[in-house]
Amino acid sequence: MLVRRVTQYISTLATVSSTVSQSSRHFSKTSVPIVPNRSSRLKLIFGGIFVGASGLGYFTLHGGDDNDHTTKPRTPLSTLLRSYCVFAMCSIPPLVDKSPAILDVLTSIPGIRQLTYVFVRNTFFNQFVGGDTPQDCVPLLKQLCAENKGGILTYSVEVGQATSTETIQEGRARVKDIVRQTIQSIDAVANTMDAQPATTGDRSLWIAIKLTGLVPHTQSLTNLSIHLTNSRKSSHIPYPGCPMSSELDFLIEGTTPTGSTLTVQDISDLRELYADLEQICMHCKKRGVKILIDAEHSWFEPAIDAMGLSLMRKFNSLSDITNSSPLPLVYVTFQAYLRRNKDYLIRSLEDAKAENFSLGVKLVRGAYQALEIQQHKLAKGDTDTQLSLSISPESQLPTWSTKLETDQCYNDCIRILISALHEDIVDSRNPHVGIMFGTHNSDSCELILEELVRYGLAKISDSGVITIPPEVSNRMTIAQLYGMSDVLSESLVARTRTRSPLVVKSIPYGALSEVMPYLSRRAIENKSVLGQGKAVAERKRAGEEIWRFFFRE
Repeated sequence: MLVRRVTQYISTLATVSSTVSQSSRHFSKTSVPIVPNRSSRLKLIFGGIFVGASGLGYFTLHGGDDNDHTTKPRTPLSTLLRSYCVFAMCSIPPLVDKSPAILDVLTSIPGIRQLTYVFVRNTFFNQFVGGDTPQDCVPLLKQLCAENKGGILTYSVEVGQATSTETIQEGRARVKDIVRQTIQSIDAVANTMDAQPATTGDRSLWIAIKLTGLVPHTQSLTNLSIHLTNSRKSSHIPYPGCPMSSELDFLIEGTTPTGSTLTVQDISDLRELYADLEQICMHCKKRGVKILIDAEHSWFEPAIDAMGLSLMRKFNSLSDITNSSPLPLVYVTFQAYLRRNKDYLIRSLEDAKAENFSLGVKLVRGAYQALEIQQHKLAKGDTDTQLSLSISPESQLPTWSTKLETDQCYNDCIRILISALHEDIVDSRNPHVGIMFGTHNSDSCELILEELVRYGLAKISDSGVITIPPEVSNRMTIAQLYGMSDVLSESLVARTRTRSPLVVKSIPYGALSEVMPYLSRRAIENKSVLGQGKAVAERKRAGEEIWRFFFRE
């Protein structure tokens, strides 16, 4: 068995190597003995990752006994090798930090550029990205549904920064293409759900959008944030503050506020943005697809908050409940690393009840803390070497200064939201709140389940299995990024019983050349996710799976 498996693997690598490079051709001519030493065996296996990296997609050897037939497919060996390779590199912080610069250099060299694209596609792209187009992601969405998981489809192309040669018309045309892609993703998600058996009380596939990707230039969002920050009354809620329901009336009416720094071009671009958002939300409502508005840097947040509130008041109204449109339809993102988050969440829950709309909450820790701290220090005069992006008028950081404070804030918000969900279900027939907990933290996931049981929203059996009824699972999910924390995701699915999926995976898509900046940015932003040995743990898990594939009894 072992000899046959190793021989099959080496033969496949040899075939792949003939199409890749000089080094891989050299490898195919080299005899590779099967040695008893475990270290040498692993060198053989993992050395093949780099020799045949561009060919990982060309072969599929599955783990598990040949006679083991299960309903869930075994993980292909190519996938395990890719995961080991990716997380081995993610385990090296200096490499992660320098990845954007490394990619810029490699993709600027003719010949090397093509090899770099081949390597990235068959490693990081296939690990963290669902495909080039929404349709490419459909098989993955179907697989997730079959595993009682949900999915979030998001077009993860870095846009919003106009080039020096790009005209206003070209910038708007680029944005309209993103809108078309988003509409296509809504249809792909809706069609996939429509094809699934109608066994759940809710629809488990979503889309997500970034507002910075829907404007020709992100400065218009920053300028709107400055205007809103300057025009708001003083509050005990720290920057970025809390949006008010009438803040965007001037945009809807097409007027320019007196004394505002917003330019005519800003007003035009922002009105176009709001019209595009309404179009996207209308299509989501028509197709029964929930939409997430992602949070971004704090200098965009006042604008994003105001847009999100306006859309929730319109599309999440409890006076317009229909069977075909899930509520909440629109979700906004709350970042626990912002000092305002707990007060902002409490205020938002109160406002939703007072104004009779359903609050859609995606709770995350936040991915921009290092940059937020750096830019705030620049703004407050700690250095005058460059301009700052921060627009906070406050001397204190907008974020917590430590991860421990962020973790505490996140867990406090878990308790607030589960309490609000309990009150909502017990005292009201209308869904005043819907919750998505975005977290890769196992302690926070454990707290969520404990709070559900404590409030009587779930029952735990003697064996530890937690049953969550439809009225709860239809309003609450736990999300992780695609390609990451799969052990945690599988554990949550195995420990719970729900009709609607409890676990959802966030799936970016886009052409490789478009997604390359996203991949390098995501690597840096999520060092907190991959920190504290988590990348090492993911690598070791993949290594153990590969070891069992070759050397199990």
